[in-house]
Amino acid sequence: MNPSPDFYEAAIKLFGSLGLILIVVLGASFGMKRLAQNEFIGKKDKLIKIMASQYLGGKKSIVMLKAAEVVLIVGVTSNQINLLARLGKEDIADLSSPDDTSELASSRFSAFFNRAVKSTKDRLRT
Repeated sequence: MNPSPDFYEAAIKLFGSLGLILIVVLGASFGMKRLAQNEFIGKKDKLIKIMASQYLGGKKSIVMLKAAEVVLIVGVTSNQINLLARLGKEDIADLSSPDDTSELASSRFSAFFNRAVKSTKDRLRT
Protein backbone atom coordinates (compact mmCIF):
# COMPACT_ATOMS: atom_id res chain seq x y z
CA MET A 1 0.00 0.00 0.00
CA ASN A 2 1.27 3.36 -0.99
CA PRO A 3 -0.04 6.15 1.32
CA SER A 4 0.78 8.97 -1.14
CA PRO A 5 -1.73 9.45 -3.98
CA ASP A 6 -0.63 8.91 -7.51
CA PHE A 7 0.36 12.37 -8.91
CA TYR A 8 -0.73 11.68 -12.49
CA GLU A 9 -4.10 10.31 -11.44
CA ALA A 10 -4.79 13.37 -9.28
CA ALA A 11 -3.70 15.74 -12.07
CA ILE A 12 -6.00 14.03 -14.58
CA LYS A 13 -8.95 14.29 -12.16
CA LEU A 14 -8.16 17.96 -11.45
CA PHE A 15 -7.88 19.03 -15.08
CA GLY A 16 -10.88 16.91 -16.05
CA SER A 17 -13.01 18.59 -13.39
CA LEU A 18 -11.78 22.06 -14.38
CA GLY A 19 -12.48 21.32 -18.03
CA LEU A 20 -16.00 20.13 -17.21
CA ILE A 21 -16.69 23.28 -15.16
CA LEU A 22 -15.36 25.46 -18.00
CA ILE A 23 -17.61 23.71 -20.52
CA VAL A 24 -20.65 24.18 -18.27
CA VAL A 25 -19.91 27.90 -17.72
CA LEU A 26 -19.32 28.57 -21.43
CA GLY A 27 -22.44 26.61 -22.35
CA ALA A 28 -24.54 28.56 -19.84
CA SER A 29 -23.14 31.85 -21.15
CA PHE A 30 -23.92 30.90 -24.75
CA GLY A 31 -27.39 29.72 -23.75
CA MET A 32 -28.19 32.96 -21.93
CA LYS A 33 -27.10 35.01 -24.96
CA ARG A 34 -29.35 32.95 -27.20
CA LEU A 35 -32.27 33.31 -24.78
CA ALA A 36 -31.80 37.07 -24.56
CA GLN A 37 -32.24 37.30 -28.34
CA ASN A 38 -35.29 35.07 -28.29
CA GLU A 39 -38.78 36.50 -28.77
CA PHE A 40 -39.94 35.06 -25.46
CA ILE A 41 -37.68 37.33 -23.41
CA GLY A 42 -37.35 40.40 -25.65
CA LYS A 43 -40.31 42.34 -26.99
CA LYS A 44 -41.29 41.45 -30.50
CA ASP A 45 -42.40 45.00 -31.33
CA LYS A 46 -39.64 47.29 -30.16
CA LEU A 47 -40.43 50.92 -29.46
CA ILE A 48 -37.34 52.23 -31.25
CA LYS A 49 -36.31 50.83 -34.63
CA ILE A 50 -33.21 51.71 -36.62
CA MET A 51 -34.45 52.26 -40.16
CA ALA A 52 -31.12 53.15 -41.78
CA SER A 53 -27.60 54.17 -40.91
CA GLN A 54 -24.90 55.95 -42.89
CA TYR A 55 -21.29 55.72 -41.69
CA LEU A 56 -19.35 58.97 -42.16
CA GLY A 57 -15.94 57.85 -40.89
CA GLY A 58 -14.03 58.45 -37.69
CA LYS A 59 -16.71 57.04 -35.34
CA LYS A 60 -19.36 59.31 -36.87
CA SER A 61 -22.60 58.31 -38.48
CA ILE A 62 -26.09 59.48 -39.28
CA VAL A 63 -28.93 57.25 -38.16
CA MET A 64 -32.61 57.28 -39.06
CA LEU A 65 -34.74 56.07 -36.14
CA LYS A 66 -38.44 55.39 -35.88
CA ALA A 67 -39.83 55.98 -32.40
CA ALA A 68 -43.56 56.14 -31.65
CA GLU A 69 -44.55 56.79 -35.28
CA VAL A 70 -42.05 59.67 -35.53
CA VAL A 71 -38.91 59.42 -37.65
CA LEU A 72 -35.83 61.08 -36.24
CA ILE A 73 -32.55 61.67 -38.04
CA VAL A 74 -29.72 61.90 -35.55
CA GLY A 75 -26.00 62.48 -35.83
CA VAL A 76 -23.98 60.07 -33.70
CA THR A 77 -20.37 60.55 -32.62
CA SER A 78 -18.32 58.87 -29.94
CA ASN A 79 -19.15 61.71 -27.52
CA GLN A 80 -22.71 62.76 -28.27
CA ILE A 81 -25.95 62.33 -30.20
CA ASN A 82 -27.59 65.32 -31.91
CA LEU A 83 -31.05 65.59 -33.42
CA LEU A 84 -30.68 66.68 -37.05
CA ALA A 85 -34.27 66.43 -38.27
CA ARG A 86 -37.70 65.26 -37.19
CA LEU A 87 -39.83 63.93 -40.03
CA GLY A 88 -43.59 63.66 -40.26
CA LYS A 89 -45.67 61.10 -42.08
CA GLU A 90 -45.71 63.12 -45.30
CA ASP A 91 -41.91 63.19 -45.32
CA ILE A 92 -41.47 59.45 -44.97
CA ALA A 93 -44.00 58.17 -47.52
CA ASP A 94 -41.31 57.05 -49.96
CA LEU A 95 -38.99 55.26 -47.54
CA SER A 96 -37.98 51.66 -48.10
CA SER A 97 -38.74 48.96 -45.56
CA PRO A 98 -36.66 49.03 -42.33
CA ASP A 99 -35.49 45.44 -42.89
CA ASP A 100 -33.76 46.33 -46.18
CA THR A 101 -30.08 46.72 -45.24
CA SER A 102 -28.55 46.32 -48.66
CA GLU A 103 -26.34 48.79 -50.49
CA LEU A 104 -29.44 49.94 -52.37
CA ALA A 105 -31.09 50.92 -49.09
CA SER A 106 -27.99 52.86 -48.13
CA SER A 107 -28.12 54.84 -51.37
CA ARG A 108 -31.85 55.43 -50.89
CA PHE A 109 -31.12 56.68 -47.40
CA SER A 110 -28.48 59.08 -48.70
CA ALA A 111 -30.84 60.47 -51.34
CA PHE A 112 -33.70 60.70 -48.85
CA PHE A 113 -31.47 62.38 -46.28
CA ASN A 114 -30.38 64.99 -48.82
CA ARG A 115 -34.04 65.71 -49.67
CA ALA A 116 -34.95 65.86 -45.97
CA VAL A 117 -32.15 68.32 -45.19
CA LYS A 118 -33.17 70.48 -48.13
CA SER A 119 -36.83 70.50 -47.12
CA THR A 120 -35.89 71.25 -43.49
CA LYS A 121 -33.74 74.18 -44.63
CA ASP A 122 -36.60 75.44 -46.81
CA ARG A 123 -39.02 75.24 -43.89
CA LEU A 124 -36.63 77.08 -41.59
CA ARG A 125 -36.15 79.89 -44.14
CA THR A 126 -39.89 80.54 -44.45
